[in-house]
Order: sequence, then C-alpha cells, then structure tokens
Amino acid sequence: MSTEEKSLNFIEQIIEEDLKNGLSNDKLRFRFPPEPNGYLHIGHASSIA
Repeated sequence: MSTEEKSLNFIEQIIEEDLKNGLSNDKLRFRFPPEPNGYLHIGHASSIA
C-alpha cells in the first residue's frame, strides 16, 4: 500500500515553513478570510496590489 501525501498550496507551504522555524501558533495571523479553495479571489488580489 502506498501512502498519499496531501499537496500543499503556496500559502500552506509558507505557514508550514514558519511553524518548522519556530513561529508559535499564537503569533500566526491571517489578513484575509480563507477561501474554500485556499487561494485569494480577485477582490482580495486587487486590494493587495
């Protein structure tokens, strides 16, 4: 049997790296509410630019 690993999107990858490097959970902040698919929608993207 093979074990299947979940592929992380770029946001999840950044969070995982921060947590591995010692960022505590209470310091973790999110500016935008999460989207169902995990990516920013066009309204959020235009507010960043």
